[in-house]
Amino acid sequence: MPGPRAASIQLTDIEKKALVHVLTTGDKYISIRAEALLRAEAGETNAEIGKEIEVSPGSVSGWRKKWNSSNVQAKNWEEAISKVENILGAGGGRPKKCKLSQIAKIIEINSWSEKNHRSRHAHNELIASEAIRRGIVSEISPRSIGRLLKQYEKESVVSRHL
Repeated sequence: MPGPRAASIQLTDIEKKALVHVLTTGDKYISIRAEALLRAEAGETNAEIGKEIEVSPGSVSGWRKKWNSSNVQAKNWEEAISKVENILGAGGGRPKKCKLSQIAKIIEINSWSEKNHRSRHAHNELIASEAIRRGIVSEISPRSIGRLLKQYEKESVVSRHL
């Protein structure tokens, strides 16, 4: 006898893109939650999703309910990212140093900067100082910049294959 029917998930195109973005660039825990919602929208059961991503079906059910309880209708990229951050990012753990909107601005600085530096660290140092100078963040290390850019490169590769 099957268990209770899981709540269906309805995602707009922009919400789906935001979830894919978070899946590829977010930390491990928010990525798992994004993957669960994408699988739920595709029609998988809580048990199937839980088994595949190694979480309890109850956790998947909770993420579905939290998503469905939101009354925010994202109409653009910023609203979609904000919705994903607010719903999936809420919870325990250390707060993020950068929000996705700040990361987007840092990536923009990277695309404008010249690549003629002696090392990757020097390049990341330049981007970090420019992000601080522009008031995007109050502080950030070159190492953090390197991690953000590496995640962005990973996302670019994944999005080309979608």
